[in-house]
Amino acid sequence: MQASHSSTGGIDAARIAELRETEATAFRKARPKSAARIGNGIAGFFGGVPMHWMTDWPTPFPILVDHARGATITDIDGNRLDAFCLGDTGSMFGHSPAPVARAIRRQAGRGLTYMLPSEDALAIGPLRSALMQMGVRPEQAARSLGYGRFETFLQVTLPRLRRPLVAGALMVFIVVVKELPIMLLLAPPGFSTLATKVFSYTSEGMLYEAAPYAALLVAFSSLFVGLVIRYEGQR
Repeated sequence: MQASHSSTGGIDAARIAELRETEATAFRKARPKSAARIGNGIAGFFGGVPMHWMTDWPTPFPILVDHARGATITDIDGNRLDAFCLGDTGSMFGHSPAPVARAIRRQAGRGLTYMLPSEDALAIGPLRSALMQMGVRPEQAARSLGYGRFETFLQVTLPRLRRPLVAGALMVFIVVVKELPIMLLLAPPGFSTLATKVFSYTSEGMLYEAAPYAALLVAFSSLFVGLVIRYEGQR
């Protein structure tokens, strides 16, 4: 039996063509300037595009870029888009990062394509060698860059422990604020906590008097449980 070619992946071919035309219409409508300048192809280029593979794109015509920064591009019609086609150097650093732009401007006045080493290679060589030998752990990287143990702990390890330390402190506070047996055993005379207040009043049957302290206990516990959940959600 001959296979039917009226569908692709179970979707009717006519429906696919209809959806494609709908998206193409929306694409053209959002880019009137680009359509006027490149909609019929660029004169002087084979296929009307700078690179032949641009004709493989599903868009009616290529996006005509005005500028790009980081991981976004802006076309001449003002549409700002996430760039999933960074290409070569852009995929490593993003579009036009300030340090790279400064380095290119500096080097442009000295020549760009002489295919011979410059004095920059004298500095980059040892640095590259050190980076290739560097461990993957941040602490090892910091030590290889000359940081001492204490400075590595302050600058690298401690910032990474901030969230766990805060979350642990909140958990301890939640346990302590409602702790009763230890407080009854260790509290000095005349010293009381929310938990001991609730216990004292309820043991005497004074539920009305115990209610405000119980409410405060629940409120404090709920507040810090919420903070713990928030910290966990941000990880």
